[in-house]
Order: sequence, then structure tokens, then C-alpha cells
Amino acid sequence: MNLNKLSTIASVLISIIGLSSQELLSAAADPFQYAVNETSVTLVRYDSDLGGGAREVVIPASYQGKPVTAIGQSAFSGSGTLTRITIPPAVTSIGFNAFILCKRLSSITIPEGVKIIEEGTFRGCYDLAEVTLPSGLNRIDRYAFLSCGSLAGIAIPEGVTEIGESAFSNCGIKSINIPPSVEMLGNGAFSGTNIRSIVIPDTVQIIGKGLFMGCQDLGQIDFPTQIATIPEGMFQGSGLTRITIPSTVTRIEGWAFSGCRNLSTVTIPKNVTAIARNAFDYCENLESALYTGKAPAMAAHVFDHTAPDFRIFIAGETKGYTIPRWHGYRTSLPQEEIAVQRENQSSLTTGTKSKLEKSCWASPAHPSAS
Repeated sequence: MNLNKLSTIASVLISIIGLSSQELLSAAADPFQYAVNETSVTLVRYDSDLGGGAREVVIPASYQGKPVTAIGQSAFSGSGTLTRITIPPAVTSIGFNAFILCKRLSSITIPEGVKIIEEGTFRGCYDLAEVTLPSGLNRIDRYAFLSCGSLAGIAIPEGVTEIGESAFSNCGIKSINIPPSVEMLGNGAFSGTNIRSIVIPDTVQIIGKGLFMGCQDLGQIDFPTQIATIPEGMFQGSGLTRITIPSTVTRIEGWAFSGCRNLSTVTIPKNVTAIARNAFDYCENLESALYTGKAPAMAAHVFDHTAPDFRIFIAGETKGYTIPRWHGYRTSLPQEEIAVQRENQSSLTTGTKSKLEKSCWASPAHPSAS
């Protein structure tokens, strides 16, 4: 390693880390590069070339008689041969992107003093299958475990209040427990995972867009009891087979259930006052929607590309609805459906269709989005 390279690293450290009294110390054959201040040491870079392609490394607990308490940003980025990294217990800070693209890293334990998993810390660690998080953790930032495809499960400790945008997106997670301390779930936090069921605790106040987008194995979800809005794209392209929208919901945002091809029916609670565009479009097997309250404001293409015989049933107040069509979709009262079934049964012996059946079901298919 030449002096120019050392000088460049020193300059970067001074500008990024901001430790005015630090000095950069690096032995020629040492794969670890450090920044030393008056009381502690930051590990700023692991040089995988100097490490000889090692599969396992142990970060030294001290350097020059001072404890290693921090791992700098991107310190191990792209270390493609490492499968295991042991972090000393004195470490309390791990910089963003610290282990990004350590593709073969399979397991890691985060020391108890770490409070935040920073942005992109383990992003693209495709083989990462086992992570132990500290009990005192407060926050998991955006992209922290993005695209950790081998990560099938993780225990989020009590005390975590925020899970950031795409924190676990495209992970292999099949199940996860969100502790009751969590107050915020960022955009797409669990999108593209293999989650099968999940409970969102009542403590959650903020739910981001696309939270479960593309979760094709998702079959069941328990909402927080006070939820008022189903966010944009929350279940877009997911595998939901049924959904119970809480009675507290007043608004369903755009694309909330778009592309949920396994849904066959949905009930719109009476308190819903607005449904945004494309909320249920491309739910190709959706046959009916039961409205239980007054007609909500409904944007364009809400039920486009649903089942050919899709129909809206009006079970609550009829004010604001029109029959036989409303917003271009066929509508009727639930009593008519019962009557159709009875008439249909009575005509089975003759093989003819009743006039009532024809009047309720023989309308042209609803329009598709242009």
C-alpha cells in the first residue's frame, strides 16, 4: 500500500468521521485500517486483499491499547469471501453500508451496545441466514437487510420503535414478530418477502406504502385496531386469499389490493368514505364487493380487470348508489342475489333461465381500463 493511498484514506476520514484529534494508523500487512482518537478506535476499512481471501475474521477488541468501539461506513463492503465476522463487544456503532455486498456472509451477532442498524448495513448479503440483534436495539433503518435472500427469520427485540423503508425487502423471511414497541413501518419494509401471516400491533401509528407488496405467500394479516387508512399499494401483487378490512378504516388508497389474484370477495366497511384509483384492479378472481355503508367517493378503475361476472352488492344505505350500474360496475341488492339463486334452483328441472336471473346477471361485462 503506497503513501498516496494512505493519504487519500486519511483525507476521507477527516472529512467524513470528523474526529479532529484522530490519526490514521495502518500496518502494511494488516488488513484492518483504523482511525484513533483520544479514547477509542474506529475500524474504518477491512482490506480483503491483505486478508488473503479469509473466510472468517475476528475484529480486534483493541488497537494501540484503546478499545475498538465503532465500525465505519462501508468498512467491509464487497468483501466477497467472508462467511463469518466476529464483532467485539465494545462496539456501539456500525456505520451505514458497513457490510454491504458481503455476499457469502452467513451469520453475524451484533453487540449489545449497538442501538441502530444503519442504512444498508447488510444490503445484498445474499447468504446471510442468521442474525442476532441486540436486546437494546432502537431502530432498523432503511435498506438494512435489503435482498438478504437467505434470511428466513429474524427476532426483532422489544424496544425497536422504527423499521425503515425496504428494511427487509426481498428477504426470504417466512415469519416475523413485530414487537408492541414498534410505532412506524416504512415504505415496503417487508415487500417481496415470503411472509405467510403477520400481526401488526396496535402501537403502530405510521404504515408506509407498499408494505407487503409482492408477498405472494401472504395469507393472513391482523391489522392494528385503530387503523384509518389502507396505504397505497399495501398488498399490491400479494397472495391474499381473504381480507377483513377493519371497521375503523375510512379510506382505501390507490393500488392497495391491486393484483391480488387470489381474492374472490371483499367487504367494504360502512365507515369507508373514499376509495382511490385502481384499489382492486387486476384482482382477476374477485367476483363481488359488498358495500355496507353510504356510497363512498370512488376514483377511476377501482375494480377493473376483475372476474367477468363481478358485481357490487349494496347491503347498507342505498343513498349515492345507482342500480343496475354504479361507476360502470354492475350493482344489485343482496336480496336479488338470493332470489336469483332460488329461481335458478327451481328452473333446474326444465333447463331454462328465469326472467329474474336474466335481469340480474345477463348485463355486459364491466369496462376495463383503457
